[in-house]
Amino acid sequence: MDCWINNSNYIGHNGIVRIYLGFLFRIGREDLFLQVFTFKDMFSPLAFFSLISIVIYMLIFFTQSLIGALILKRQVHNFHDYSQVKHRYLFSFIACSFLSSVILYVISYFFSNPDYPGSAWIEPAEFLTTAFVNIFMCFLLNRRIINRKTLLMTSHEERLFKLRFSIVHPFLLGVASWCFVFPLGLLFKFIDFAPGTSVFIQILSLAGLTIFIIVFSLLPGLTFLLLPLRMRLSQQILSVIGAAIISIIFSSMIASVIPVQIINLSMKMSGATKYDVNNYAVAQDIFPIEMFNSGGWNVKESINKKLYIVEGFPLFSVGNITLVCPKSVLSEISKSMKFIFLNSDYDQKLRINLSRATSTCNVLTKGEFKSWKSS
Repeated sequence: MDCWINNSNYIGHNGIVRIYLGFLFRIGREDLFLQVFTFKDMFSPLAFFSLISIVIYMLIFFTQSLIGALILKRQVHNFHDYSQVKHRYLFSFIACSFLSSVILYVISYFFSNPDYPGSAWIEPAEFLTTAFVNIFMCFLLNRRIINRKTLLMTSHEERLFKLRFSIVHPFLLGVASWCFVFPLGLLFKFIDFAPGTSVFIQILSLAGLTIFIIVFSLLPGLTFLLLPLRMRLSQQILSVIGAAIISIIFSSMIASVIPVQIINLSMKMSGATKYDVNNYAVAQDIFPIEMFNSGGWNVKESINKKLYIVEGFPLFSVGNITLVCPKSVLSEISKSMKFIFLNSDYDQKLRINLSRATSTCNVLTKGEFKSWKSS
C-alpha cells in the first residue's frame, strides 16, 4: 500500500512538473521553472485542479462515448444474439454521427441566418431526422434477430421487447449521434486557415477535422462496449483509460490546441494564471523604469516619487513569483490558441510570436509591488 501511495505521489508530482513545463515552454519563459519548482507546497492544489480540469475536459470531449455506453448494455440476459444486435447498433451509431455532421454543414451553409423564417425548428428537425434514420437502419439490420427472439413471447412481451430494441434504443442513439458537437465545439472557434485558402479547401479541412474528432471521441466508448465480459474490472478500466489517452494524443496531433486547452484550464482553475488587467506600483530603486520601456505598459508617474505605476496582468503566479505582462500580450495569447488542421509549422510560428511577446514580461516578487484592478 505504501509503495502504491509513493508511486501515486511520484506520478502526481511528475504530472505537475509536466504541466508547469508545458505552460512555461508554450509562453517561452522556461527560465522561470527553477524559480517556481522549489515551491512544493503549491503542487498539491495545482495537482488537484489539474486533475479536475482533465476530468472536465475528458467528459466534454468524450460525451458521445459516455452517452453511448449509458444507452447500450454490454450484455442482456436471455438474449444470446444481443452481441450481434449491439454491433449493429454501434455501426448505425457511427454512421448517424457522420450523417449528423453532413446535416450540420448543409444546414449551416443554407440557413446560416438565425432570422430566417422557421429557423427555430431547424435544430429539433435535425435531431429528429437523425433519430428516425437510425430507427429505420436498426430495424433493417436487426429485424430477423428480433423477430426470431419474439416468436415464443406473449403479445405484451413482444410489444415491449420491440419497443425497447427497435425504437427506444435506436432513437436515443440517433439523438446521441449529435453529441460530437461537444468536442467539436471546443475546437471550432480556434481553427484558422492560411491566407488565400479557397472555400473548397476550408470545407475539406472542416470535414476532415470532424471525421477525426468523431472517431477519436467514440473510441473509449467503443472499447468499453466491445471488451470481453470475462475481463477483470481493473483490466477494463485500464483499457478504457488507455483508449482515452490514445484518442487525446492522436487528436492533439491534428488539433494542437487540445493540450494547450487542458494546460490553460489547469492553470486558470488553480489561480496560477489570470488575465485581469491591474495597476502595479513598483519602486524605482528595485525596478528600473527601463524594464517597462517596451510598448503596452502604459507607465504613469505616482504622487510618491519613489514609485511609478504600470499596467499589466499576471500571466503566471506561483508562490512569491509573479510574471506580469503588458496588455499587448493578451492579443498574442489569443492568437496562439489558433491552429490550422494538420499544420504543425503554423503552431510553431505562433509559439515563436508568443515567446517574443512574453519576452517583454517582467518577474515581480511579492512584497516588492502593490497591485489593484485597473479601471
